[in-house]
Amino acid sequence: MENKKMIATAQKIDVFFKILQVIIIGGLIGSCIIIAALTVVNWVNPDVVIGKGVNNVSLGPVSVLVTPEYALDNNGILVYSWIVLALGCIGGTATWFCLKYIRNILETMKQGSPFCHETVGNFKKLAWVVLIAGIVKNIVNFVAARAVVSQWHLAELPQIEGIQGVQMNVELEPGFILVFFGILLMSYIFEYGTSLQQLSDETL
Repeated sequence: MENKKMIATAQKIDVFFKILQVIIIGGLIGSCIIIAALTVVNWVNPDVVIGKGVNNVSLGPVSVLVTPEYALDNNGILVYSWIVLALGCIGGTATWFCLKYIRNILETMKQGSPFCHETVGNFKKLAWVVLIAGIVKNIVNFVAARAVVSQWHLAELPQIEGIQGVQMNVELEPGFILVFFGILLMSYIFEYGTSLQQLSDETL
C-alpha cells in the first residue's frame, strides 16, 4: 500500500514539475525575444523611445527617484535589461536543471525503487547545479550593482551637499553552500540505502 502511495505521489509531483519546466523555458525564450527585438529597434532607429521617464532606482528596500536629466536613455535601459535578463537566465536555467534531476529521482520512485545508483547520481548532480548557480549568481549580482551605479550616475551623488560618498554594499548569499552540502549528504544517505538494498536482494 505504502509503495503504491509513493508511486502515485511521485507521478503527480512529476507532472507538476514538468509543467514548471515548460513555463520556465517559455518565459526565458519570450524575454530574450522581447529584449532582442527592442535592441534591434534601437539599433535601426535610435530616435524611437523605448522607455519614457525611467527614473526609479531600486536599491533593495529603498527606491530613489532621480531628476529627468539623470533618467535612463534607450542604451541605459537596454544595458540594464540585458543584465536583469542574465540574472533571470541563470536562475531559470538552474531551476530547470534542478527540476530535471528531481524528476529523474521521481522516476525511480515511480518505479517503486528509489534506492539505486541513478538516484545517487542525480542527487550529486543536483548539488553541483545548486553550487555553480549560487557562485555565478553572486558574481552577476556584483555586476548588476556596478551597472546601477554607472547607468544612473550615482557616483555623482557626492556633489550634493551632505553626501560624502557612494559605496556598493554587495552582500554575498552563502545559503547555497548549505543547500549544496545538504543535498550532497542526501546522496550519501541514498548511496548507503542502495548498498543495503543490494545486500538485501543478494540475501534473498
